Amino acid sequence: MDYQEEYINKNPNMHLEDSLLKVDQISLVIPPKFKAKSLLDVACGAGLVTVKVAEKLNSRYNVGIDISRTMINKAKKVDKDRLVNWKMSDVFNYNTKNKFDLILCVDILEHVENDLEFLKKVGQLGKYIVIKTPLEKSMFSRLLVKLKIFDPWKDTEKRYGHVQHYDEKNLDELFRQSNLTIVNSVSVPMPRRSKLVWEIFRLLFYPISILSMDKMVKISGGFKIVLLKS
Repeated sequence: MDYQEEYINKNPNMHLEDSLLKVDQISLVIPPKFKAKSLLDVACGAGLVTVKVAEKLNSRYNVGIDISRTMINKAKKVDKDRLVNWKMSDVFNYNTKNKFDLILCVDILEHVENDLEFLKKVGQLGKYIVIKTPLEKSMFSRLLVKLKIFDPWKDTEKRYGHVQHYDEKNLDELFRQSNLTIVNSVSVPMPRRSKLVWEIFRLLFYPISILSMDKMVKISGGFKIVLLKS
């Protein structure tokens, strides 16, 4: 998918409406006493997540990078107090003398063709990394594909540009191959769905979360948020 135009045309709000929820979810894996003087947000998008996390951590040096000029321009407008240095850059072309204390990779891993090399590069740039990515290979989605009812993976590739589709097992293996250590992790459900049929299924599965959120996400899909150490 072309992230300069096509992605923004299909997602004109740039996911700003979900940003505060994402910040709350990220906070679930970051220890309360965690100190970070420097912060890097890879694929920062419209920038609100970067700004709010920087405010929470009270970090002194903050950088947000994205390959989209439109996203960077939007982030500069969102950042009214100029807390962040915004740069149009691909992570593979970005280098720093000193490792960042914390790197955010929020809803980006699923868009990367070479996810292993991406994680290795991020590990070189930071001491701790927060990854948020969907677990789309749920039991329910596998059943839909097997019965040839619907292919949710092709749907997310078309709508959002997802080229990777994970379950918890292959995501953990990816972290192991990247030489990154899991410090903390949490499962969170899918947000409210725009299509009525998917919202109905989401609500039907949600009671499982009373017993175990991990189990619900494994069955119906959701997101994994992980704090990693390089």
